[in-house]
Amino acid sequence: MDKSATVLVGLARVMSGVLRSDDVEYNIYGPSDADRGIQQPSTRRNIQLYLIMGSSLVAVEEVPAGHICAITNVDDLRWRTLTLCDQDYGVPVQGVSIKARPLVKVNVEACIPSETDALERGLVRLSLA
Repeated sequence: MDKSATVLVGLARVMSGVLRSDDVEYNIYGPSDADRGIQQPSTRRNIQLYLIMGSSLVAVEEVPAGHICAITNVDDLRWRTLTLCDQDYGVPVQGVSIKARPLVKVNVEACIPSETDALERGLVRLSLA
């Protein structure tokens, strides 16, 4: 990843099979697709996968079932949850609604004061996720 660029990264858990980078074009289903019983994908695209290693991301070619990974090339999708499927007519997975209140409250401030605006924009995007 280019360290100077800002990239939105999605988090994913691979439920079954193997998720692969770049060579497979995935059908992407949003939560509204599942609500309406639609099995046609909303969009198709290639993705890039990363393993999360502390505060850094390591590019990988594939991630097997049961693992958690980071995904890029989904930055224009505005869904909280989505389903990736390499076959047509996949079944969209419903999102999970958690009603629990946070256990820990923290204050966050930018290490470099001039980056406070960027931090605020990022926190707003996070709160909408």
